[in-house]
Amino acid sequence: MKRAVIVLVAVMIAGGIVFGISNSRDEAPIVFNDTPAYVAPTPSPISITGVLPKDVYTFVCEIAKQRKPEMIFFACGDGNTGIGKIKWNTWTAAGATGVGEYFENGCDPDCASGKFHFTKVKLVLDKPVGIKGKVHLSHLTYSALDSSDFGGESNMADFYLSMKDDS
Repeated sequence: MKRAVIVLVAVMIAGGIVFGISNSRDEAPIVFNDTPAYVAPTPSPISITGVLPKDVYTFVCEIAKQRKPEMIFFACGDGNTGIGKIKWNTWTAAGATGVGEYFENGCDPDCASGKFHFTKVKLVLDKPVGIKGKVHLSHLTYSALDSSDFGGESNMADFYLSMKDDS
């Protein structure tokens, strides 16, 4: 009898887990008082007229209000990709320019043992947006200082907006 009860409880727990997992894909997000539990804030348009360079910010991972960062990570969780040794030549509410060193871990044979590769790059940070009433430059483009075709871009606000609320 004891063994039958244990088996029955195990079957019920397993069924609950399977049922919960299969239903979780079909359910709507949890809503309280007609409001979803989490709503990511969106950047708002903001006037840059008269904004001083000291009042201009950007984002680094989930941290807003970073002024002239010396390092930007694209892989915020492990730091295996980003741009370091940044020197900003200009920094205004309309945009910023600078140079730095793109780095990326080759992760061969694995990321812990991998070798980092470096490329000198020029940077352009633009597209000012408003976050909590402050000007933040939200779009980064980078390209190799040499003649190679290496380069890329990043929405600097994307990770911040997915991790923070606007309260």
